[in-house]
Amino acid sequence: MLELVPLNFRVTGVDFPYGNGEVSGVRIRFNVTDSIGEINSSGRVSATMEEYATNSDLTALAGLARQKFIERLEFDDVTERAD
Repeated sequence: MLELVPLNFRVTGVDFPYGNGEVSGVRIRFNVTDSIGEINSSGRVSATMEEYATNSDLTALAGLARQKFIERLEFDDVTERAD
């Protein structure tokens, strides 16, 4: 039987893209691994300044990145089933 282990989601950086002299959003860089070495992924997700302000400590920011990552995975899964 497949052993399920928790994923460790870590924030590795935060970028603030800007244009015309103003910050236009937030990009959260992350790394996710599992304890048995089967999953190792990294990437970045976009967030609004409001989301960043309410989730600015690392634990909350990792939770926000995790939530946005899962939303993308579920979106792709639904799209593939529709084809």
